[in-house]
Amino acid sequence: MSAANIPSRYAADTDELRKEFASVDKNGDGRVSFEEFKQLLDGLESGLSEPEMRIGFREVDTDRDGRIDCREFIEWWTSD
Repeated sequence: MSAANIPSRYAADTDELRKEFASVDKNGDGRVSFEEFKQLLDGLESGLSEPEMRIGFREVDTDRDGRIDCREFIEWWTSD
């Protein structure tokens, strides 16, 4: 689902997720490492353990380059 296809009821949540993502993206390249991903999930009070975070990161990092972008994160976070 692209950002354009996210239902309007999620628009505020999506904007907040983008802001949170940007706040942990220290070098501003639009991608985060696992350490930044952990900070992001902690900031969102996900309640996930580190092993669960690692599983989530692997699910999102489909090209296995050790970085994920905001779109990938939002799609993962908002999926059922």
